[in-house]
Amino acid sequence: MSVTLCDHWICINGVLYYIGKEDVVGGSYLIICFDVRSETFKFVEAECFRDPEATKLINCKGKLGGVDFKYNRASAIVLYLWILEDVEREEWSTYVYTLPVNDICENVVVVGMTSTGEIVLSEEYTSKRFYVFYFSPERNTFQRVEIRGPGEYCEAFDDDCRVYAFVDYVVDSKFITKQSS
Repeated sequence: MSVTLCDHWICINGVLYYIGKEDVVGGSYLIICFDVRSETFKFVEAECFRDPEATKLINCKGKLGGVDFKYNRASAIVLYLWILEDVEREEWSTYVYTLPVNDICENVVVVGMTSTGEIVLSEEYTSKRFYVFYFSPERNTFQRVEIRGPGEYCEAFDDDCRVYAFVDYVVDSKFITKQSS
């Protein structure tokens, strides 16, 4: 089988997951699973992904998940969440959520999922006010957090700059040096 890999991948519990597409006319989308310990591959059908290039693979409490979104007619974001419940039986669960219209900016991307189960979205480019958004499917809560930095007039930037956000990033304090006064 010949497969073209997409740029998205994630490692969960020692298994690398990639989105791929069979290299045949009308080829289906697949999740390619590579178990690092046993050095074995498994292929799982993933036709649930509407647009594999736009789907963000996430760690959904130890299970592989995929998140994608689209804007509906009211300019609200509709999130699609797929969770691979059983790799062997290739069973997926699908969930759909609509986020509040007035609280979301136009240029957001899915960043990932926190260890507590919140889906994180971030603005893709800087603006006068820069926001990160947290949606909890379990509690059905939505939170918008303003990040200070670009400044009221974006004086630090000539143009909007692309922003890369990361989920659950932790700084190792033993590598932080203290400045002497």
